[in-house]
Amino acid sequence: MRLNIAATLFARLKGLAGRSVPSEEIILASCRDIHTYTMHRKIDVAFVSPKGEVLAVYRELQPHKRKKCKNAAFVIERIAQDGCWLQVGDELGLTRISLEAIGKERR
Repeated sequence: MRLNIAATLFARLKGLAGRSVPSEEIILASCRDIHTYTMHRKIDVAFVSPKGEVLAVYRELQPHKRKKCKNAAFVIERIAQDGCWLQVGDELGLTRISLEAIGKERR
């Protein structure tokens, strides 16, 4: 899984909008509320807890929708596709990454 981290407000707002590469996933850091208002394609979404547990999953989420998960710490998104995806209860191994380590400024 190739993950891109969206750590800034602007990057989180943009999310997958304008992307068309099906194999590219994005992590929306510090996020528990997403929308697909600017999307033109369906997406797969997983809300993940601070400890790495997958709390909620939405496959083929249509454009112009909004989803929330109050206990999520971040969200993983990708352009919808067939095949394996995360499931509720999956546990992800997480490594703490500071914003400085990925070349971003704290905002």
